[in-house]
Amino acid sequence: MARKQNSRGDFTASHIFYKDGQQVAVPDHIEVIYYTDDMCGKFVCERNGEKRKYCSISEDGMTLFTHLALSERYIGNGQLRYTMIEYVADGAFPTGERACPVPGTLNVFLWTGETDEETTVLESSTLLSVVNDIQGMHELIKLLTPQRVESEDAMREMIANGLCVEGQIYYIEE
Repeated sequence: MARKQNSRGDFTASHIFYKDGQQVAVPDHIEVIYYTDDMCGKFVCERNGEKRKYCSISEDGMTLFTHLALSERYIGNGQLRYTMIEYVADGAFPTGERACPVPGTLNVFLWTGETDEETTVLESSTLLSVVNDIQGMHELIKLLTPQRVESEDAMREMIANGLCVEGQIYYIEE
């Protein structure tokens, strides 16, 4: 069951990053855009090197704390979702960086009532595992999905949407 959070109340969410099954440091340039299903607005947290907007980093550099000041910006009611965008160096793009977005959902439901808990820190684990080819994704789906994928169309749809297993998101890097 999702935690209920007042849609005008401030709170902090923490994100831990994994790659290839190992915890990694918070990326140097990352943006987290929070929103709800009704799309009334968005709240953006960003780290770009030493510059930080509504976020902080743990002393060991392994956890990103995003500080959602919803008292300053109303984003609506409903399931709290986010898009996490890591910017990686790539000279092929005019800005010199390529955006790599990954959607996610926090176990939080924003509403007009009281917040369920006293704690203000919510934990989320984001695993960005990269599979470099379609065959690798097929094998990963077969290995990780409890149900049998019956058709190639179903397999393609899972690949197109990204495979999410136990909070871990797998996608094909192009």
